[in-house]
Amino acid sequence: GGPGQAQLFSVLPGAASPAAAQFALKNPPLDKAPSPQELTHYLIRQLPESDLPAALDKIRAAYRDKSSAAVADVVLAIKRALGERGKPLPAAEKAWAIQTAEKLLQDESTQKRGVELAKDLSLKEVFDQVQPFVLGEEPGPMERSQNVQQRELQSLALEACVTMDAERSIPMVEQLLTGNQRPMPLRQKAAEMLGRINTEATRELLLE
Repeated sequence: GGPGQAQLFSVLPGAASPAAAQFALKNPPLDKAPSPQELTHYLIRQLPESDLPAALDKIRAAYRDKSSAAVADVVLAIKRALGERGKPLPAAEKAWAIQTAEKLLQDESTQKRGVELAKDLSLKEVFDQVQPFVLGEEPGPMERSQNVQQRELQSLALEACVTMDAERSIPMVEQLLTGNQRPMPLRQKAAEMLGRINTEATRELLLE
């Protein structure tokens, strides 16, 4: 990664062409860029369609030994670039995203990142791993003033569950609304999510 490579990265955003993307793919190590997710987005957005499978293989290989958080950033960049091209996330990248989310959710220090990835990619395959962050243990009187981070995680996990599988989330949302032991902000979020699901069953619940 010498000055030439840094210069290449600095001019790439202004060179939005398939030829420039092909050149970039052949030259810099993909994981050593100043902003790997930006480079990934650039490549997947600009490369000719025929080059995409090989590029995606190369990106996965470059991130094989990287942290799950780094992989999450890159997978989201791939999803965003493909979305801009009107294309879905391929099966291999979807499986990579699911595996990454599962790893993030298992580690207390990265659980929030895992929930965010599950929500952003609507990974219903990890619904069962995310749902416990919403319900958890019924808090006792001394625990109701949970710390802010825990409440944020609960709220984010609730939104992720509804995004991943709205129908499957209805019983959980109903449980939150009818449980007086739950913190008020979480119950308000549950009401908001219920409104978003917007089925006949959820409309009846909101009227109760």
